Amino acid sequence: MAKEQYIFKTQNLVCNSCEGLIRRAIAKASGGNAALEGVDFTRQELSIMCEPQQVSQLAREISQAGYPVRETINRTVQAAKIDAAKSQVQVQNKPETTEPSLVKAPGKNSSNSDNELEDIGRVLAVAGGLLNGNPEFASERELMEMALLSFGLIALTTWMLFVIAFDSSPKLLEKFGFFIALDALASVASMSTIYHFKLFRREWSCMSGMMIGMTIGMGTGFLFGALVGATNGMFMGSLVGMTIGMPVGAWAGRCCGIMGVMEGLMAGLMAGTMGAMLSVMMLDDHLHEFLAILWAASIGILSALSFMMYKEAGSLKKEHFDVSFFEFFMASLIPFLVIFAIMVFGPRSGVL
Repeated sequence: MAKEQYIFKTQNLVCNSCEGLIRRAIAKASGGNAALEGVDFTRQELSIMCEPQQVSQLAREISQAGYPVRETINRTVQAAKIDAAKSQVQVQNKPETTEPSLVKAPGKNSSNSDNELEDIGRVLAVAGGLLNGNPEFASERELMEMALLSFGLIALTTWMLFVIAFDSSPKLLEKFGFFIALDALASVASMSTIYHFKLFRREWSCMSGMMIGMTIGMGTGFLFGALVGATNGMFMGSLVGMTIGMPVGAWAGRCCGIMGVMEGLMAGLMAGTMGAMLSVMMLDDHLHEFLAILWAASIGILSALSFMMYKEAGSLKKEHFDVSFFEFFMASLIPFLVIFAIMVFGPRSGVL
């Protein structure tokens, strides 16, 4: 069968390194029988020569590679129709019309991104699906239930520590109680986002991978850096924030290569030191209130990252959900206990 030219309208085409992933996806889908003719980063379009029966498979493979295909257009057929129309219709007093653009005009129906109302509607649909038992979000709902149960068990573990190890010391509870609660929230929220990302098991585009590395590195580094900075001072807070944020950010960002790794390292470095610095600067200025607002904002950003991954790749596949509750709980408990020990027993600066 003769090959025809197709235009694939996609998303996330941001740099030349995307082309290698797309070529591999095309080769996998067509067995080397289709060819990428061009990439238009401005219009977010791919020009591919292939046989008509290969189009659906190509669209699936390109979408799975991290570039969701929104529409395909048979450029060969479209050009033939335009030529036929021009030969039959004579237009007077008007310049000859050219082939219509494949990209919609910018505005409410921009082809580069969904409009704001559609994004808000999708957020509400995901939130409703998580709460009303929609089977599409079964894996995400199970992960959320694990997070809530883990937070409850960590709270129980903390209470047992106070009763058994610290003999219900009121001084310790008064000094560290608020920060310990934030420690539990930070550990569970960070692990929820990390596991959500890990369970997708796919390659991400440069833009998405860099955003994942930056957000996870920044979120973990900032939260734990600010927490230890509030109880132990600038040096320990910065050290802990960098030690956690940089490797976690680099690990998350490696899904798209060296650019994502560097983004994760930089985010962990900057957020770890900045979180500790802000806490020390606000020791005498509504520190508890500020940390509560900071935690709410950071958890909101981590949740937005999870939504971004859903928007790019869809819901988690049930066959990929192979994490047990015990694994998730231990992954949340261990960083909580480490930060707890540093806050209570770690060295402190002179101002504290």
